[in-house]
Amino acid sequence: MPVTQLGDKRLPSLDGLEIARRIRAHERHQGSPPATLVLCTADAFRETEEQALAAGCDGYLTKPVDPLALETIVRRAATRGVATSAPRGGTG
Repeated sequence: MPVTQLGDKRLPSLDGLEIARRIRAHERHQGSPPATLVLCTADAFRETEEQALAAGCDGYLTKPVDPLALETIVRRAATRGVATSAPRGGTG
């Protein structure tokens, strides 16, 4: 069964970027199928989006999260295409 993980960029102990890196490393080590990872953040900066994709996230959404944009990212990840983000503003 496919897994989708939403992570916030700013968390008290580990941020969403580090969690994504650890999940991807664990998947590689275990030979597990990749989960869909989406970083959710209030940061609407290009740099944050680039960091999310570099950390292994399948997408990046700004808050408040648009459900249609989330659905778009999950559908694209399900086909294991290129990692993507919703258009600016979190809409899809």
